[in-house]
Order: sequence, then C-alpha cells, then structure tokens
Amino acid sequence: MAKSVDDYVEQFDIRVTPDNIGGIKKAGLASNLIYIAIKSHLVARDGNLPSWLIDHPALLESDFVDLLNEGDVNLTELAHRRDSEPLIEFLARRFRYPEAIVTLGKRYYTDPSVSADKLASFLERHQDNEWLLESLARQDPSSQEKYLVYTGILAKYPEILDDVINLQLSRKRHEEATTATVESEIRRLYDTGDSAVIRALAANLHTPADLLRRMESLQGVKFAREIRNMARSTLTRQGRQ
Repeated sequence: MAKSVDDYVEQFDIRVTPDNIGGIKKAGLASNLIYIAIKSHLVARDGNLPSWLIDHPALLESDFVDLLNEGDVNLTELAHRRDSEPLIEFLARRFRYPEAIVTLGKRYYTDPSVSADKLASFLERHQDNEWLLESLARQDPSSQEKYLVYTGILAKYPEILDDVINLQLSRKRHEEATTATVESEIRRLYDTGDSAVIRALAANLHTPADLLRRMESLQGVKFAREIRNMARSTLTRQGRQ
C-alpha cells in the first residue's frame, strides 16, 4: 500500500498570532510557518529537528540568519550537543555555519564509529576552514588512517601546516613536562620557552626549586599569572615533603 504524505510529516502545534505572522515575508506563509516551527525547537533547546523540516525548500537562508542573530536561540550551545547531530549537519551542509563545521570535524576525527572515508569527504568540502584545520591539531584521531587523511589535507596549506606542527610539538612537550622526573629532562623542557610547557612544569613536584623560583616572578608571557601561582603552590608542597 502506498504511503501518504501524512506518514512522513511530523505535526507541529504552531500558534498563529499577529506578532509571528505579521512579518510574513515575500516567500509567503509556508516560509514563515517553517521558520516558526524551527524556532520553537531551538528556543526549547531541542536540536533533534526532523530532516524534512530543516531541508524544506521554503526555508530561506535570510530567515536562518535571523535565527542565528536572535538572543533567545543559543545555536552555539546546541552545536556542541550530541543529540543535535541532525541540526549540526544541516548547519554545516546548507549554511556552512562555522561552529557546526568545527564540531562535526572534531567528532568525525575522534569517533571510532565514523569511517576515515566520511572524514575525508567532510574535510574535502571544508578544507578552506582554517579554524577547523587548526582545531583538529588539538584532537587525538581515532585511527592512523584518519591522521593521514588530515595531514594529506594540511599538505595543501603550508602556512597552516607549520602552525599545526608547532602546536602538536607543544602538546607533546606538555605531556612530557607533566610527568617528567629527571632533572636534566625538566631543564631541557624549561629551556624551550614554551609557556604551556612551563605551566605544566610549574605544577610538577619534580621541578627543581630554582626553576620554580624563576617562575614565581615570570612576567610578559602567556599564562604568566597562572604559572606564578602554580610555582608558588608547588614550592610550598615541596617544603612539606
């Protein structure tokens, strides 16, 4: 038996008032009803929008821009929720919404259930998004294949590749600084001048006291206040041992 339209359409109760219908735009009533239905989901923090609704041809990009700009619709918050994937995919695909693109990229890169092929296709579509490419440098891929997909894209953008390599090197040093116990290794890491590394050393009980005292007076670098406070706290803890 053939299915009717009703088998595919979810019903929405939309209150039509002078306030929400008075702004009927040139696209007509259908566009406004779609707009109101989507907004009701977003205001309720419900990102699980039916695909037929968000892909409806009556939805205009200008209307969606209005939604992005309205204070009572927190799309940034929704974009980071797992139950909002249909909305996130829609925002990335149809309107290339930056928060959505970066959120999906991170998810595809780190989630073992997502294939490397799907990641490759996604990165090919959004390889011009520098925020996405730089954000992935801070993530751990779920497979070596995904890492190769990512670095293959980066090879086309040498100016970003240099930044990513430096960021990844900083991450590696930071991990080493967190667990280092050998004084010569700690001093080598300190001499890199990497503020993220120095911050990790400031909390490491194995960091020599003379380095911690230097950190207590550190100025003019990223995390300076945090480094000073952590170094002071670590010196106190060392004194109790």
